[in-house]
Amino acid sequence: GAWLCLLLSWFVSPAQAATYTVTTTADSGPGSLRWTMQLAIDTPNDDEIVFAPSANGVILLQSPLPTLTTSGGGLTITGNGADLTIIDGDDQYRPFTVNATSSTQFVLRHLTIQRGSAASGGALQFSNHNAHLHLDSVQFIDNTATDSGAINLNAAQATIENSLFSRNGVTNG
Repeated sequence: GAWLCLLLSWFVSPAQAATYTVTTTADSGPGSLRWTMQLAIDTPNDDEIVFAPSANGVILLQSPLPTLTTSGGGLTITGNGADLTIIDGDDQYRPFTVNATSSTQFVLRHLTIQRGSAASGGALQFSNHNAHLHLDSVQFIDNTATDSGAINLNAAQATIENSLFSRNGVTNG
């Protein structure tokens, strides 16, 4: 009996969180932020995305990034610094949308989100009563929305530290 339990526990170990590395500033394709986000979404585990030095610079979005959902687990995205990792919505797209349905945590660290644009939350839309958004050393610059400026938190909790909000606006007065 004990050997069987030990053997089964060896074969059925809990899934581990993965770390995905962004290696390019290209909007899409292998090594892009979009590609690594999709890999993270496709697993049920909490994952982390980091940036290689080769990905330092501006990632100019050609379309919104994939929507993050609870089925993909929690996600931490850590840039190389607000002056080195810049995600640019091209005044057309909201970079981050999170539609969580449970106590998921979404963390952004050490990056800039600029020129995002949407009806609500130009840079980031985050929805759920039990989910948590954590921002650390993130700059939100020149993001616009019809409603809610840079971030729209819809019944979610947030911790914001060491972050900057500059020239973000609402267009409906």
